[in-house]
Amino acid sequence: MKVDIAVFMPSFGSGGAERMTINLCRGLSEANKKVDLVVRSGDIPFKQMLNRHIRIVRLKGNKKNIVSQLINYLRENTPKVLLSTKGGDREAIEAKYKGNMDVKVVLRHGTTFSKRDKDRFFLKRIISRYKLKRTLPKADLIIAVSNGVAEDIIRLTNIQEKKVKILPNPTIVPEIFELAKQEVDHPWFREKKYPIILGAGGFRRAKDFPTLIKAFGIVRSHLQARLVILGDGRQRTKVEDLIKGLGLSNEVWLPGFRENPYSFMRSADLFVLSSIWEGSPNVLIESMALGTPVVSTDCPSGPREILANGKYGKLVPMQCPKEMATAILHSLRTPMRREIIQQGVKRFELKNSIQAYIEALEL
Repeated sequence: MKVDIAVFMPSFGSGGAERMTINLCRGLSEANKKVDLVVRSGDIPFKQMLNRHIRIVRLKGNKKNIVSQLINYLRENTPKVLLSTKGGDREAIEAKYKGNMDVKVVLRHGTTFSKRDKDRFFLKRIISRYKLKRTLPKADLIIAVSNGVAEDIIRLTNIQEKKVKILPNPTIVPEIFELAKQEVDHPWFREKKYPIILGAGGFRRAKDFPTLIKAFGIVRSHLQARLVILGDGRQRTKVEDLIKGLGLSNEVWLPGFRENPYSFMRSADLFVLSSIWEGSPNVLIESMALGTPVVSTDCPSGPREILANGKYGKLVPMQCPKEMATAILHSLRTPMRREIIQQGVKRFELKNSIQAYIEALEL
């Protein structure tokens, strides 16, 4: 059977992009499309979510010959579409043109590059901009996860607007509702004496957990509450030091990375996104799908679109603990109804997202 789409991600981590790649493969396969997941090496987190019809193809060799290995794969399997989802754009483009392959190359992007690069050293910014301008225009199609990401790409690369499609992430899969029913094995959740505020994501600059922690410190001066932040990363020690310095060690819990964040999301009284940049934050969408009230920074890009300009949750300025604390207190005291929150994320349900992908990729 001819391959409809090869989804190419050279190396896997455990972040949102990887989870969305797995969801995308699964959804396309369930829509009766023949899907290959093409990787270079290493473990594949969330692998258990793939069904038996999805083939995992591991390219042999090292980084230096990955293009030749990808060309060989394309010649043997002739997929209609080669979709690069993270970190493989240059290789996908080179494989098409060096191998003279008749394949539609589609690049999917989920971050706002100009914001990501803003604080980088001058030379790194120049190199990043050069790579984007050199690579993206050669693709047959660019998929952006939000209007903000699309506008950013068009502005940075001068790509024709018609070559960029905005598609919702396949974020909401049916099993998250079952997983959410599991109990969180911690006294704060079992006994529930105080409201629980939840944050989640990699401990890195983009997520700006220091602002959330400072905002929580202000909240604590008005209301007994607890803060839980899921995730791990290189800035964990910095976050721990801030918590200790603010005297919040007994009110903040950092459980690390959890395979099932959904039980935390369902059980929390409020989810807060403190990012200074995003693409289309999946943790915000997942929390809303489970009916949990949310507060988010109005960062580029995604939250304003997801929350419909504040209709489904409070939007606050970035890096402003005082205004975030005010929004948190208001949302805890007058929470929005679950069914209203859930209405805002219907387009991110797996079946709806996959249908949009099938139409855009002409599969």
